[in-house]
Order: sequence, then structure tokens, then C-alpha cells
Amino acid sequence: MKAKININYVPMFSNKNMRNNTYNVNKIFENNIISIEFENRLIDFKLNEVEILNKGNYIEVQRNQAKRDGTWLGYCKENKGYLLEYEMPNGKRFKNLVKNPFNINKYTTKIK
Repeated sequence: MKAKININYVPMFSNKNMRNNTYNVNKIFENNIISIEFENRLIDFKLNEVEILNKGNYIEVQRNQAKRDGTWLGYCKENKGYLLEYEMPNGKRFKNLVKNPFNINKYTTKIK
């Protein structure tokens, strides 16, 4: 998994700007903190400080009393959340917006 840094963050021992750069995610803690490797160090970020790059990845979602096949569409800056799309057995597709990509059961269908 990769993540794009959304904030101007200056590590303690470096004066490099990490904003708008993409880094590999090393670890995920408690579903809301991710750890990114930068210059042989691990730096922790909150989810609202990064954008998880998960476009096109398969995800299984629990919707309408059954498991459905879903796909990440990516991060939506306007709604400040992650869009996923799933398909029902009859072929209809639905989109959900989740704020935390590690907790897909908390979602909304109200997308701007």
C-alpha cells in the first residue's frame, strides 16, 4: 500500500518537505495511524494527514445482508473520503464514501 502526504510535515532530523510525495506504508496502527518509511526512519501519520492510494483494489463489503464484491475508486478531495463501488447480484452498482478506509462499515451514500 502507498500513501500520499497531504500536510507540510518536516521530520525532526530533516528539513525536507514531504507534501504531495508518495511513500510506501510500512505499518498500520489501530486503523487510524499509518507508519511511513522515510530516510531509514518510520514516521507516523494520522489518516487525515495522508491519502491512501488504493484505486482499483478489490475489497469485500458487507451490504444488504450479504458480502459483495467491491472496488476502491480512490480518494475524493471534495468529500474528504474514500470512494468504493460494489455490485449487487442483479448488476446494479452503488457507491459509498468512507472516511476511514480501514473501517468500511461506517459509510455514507451522500456524495457531492
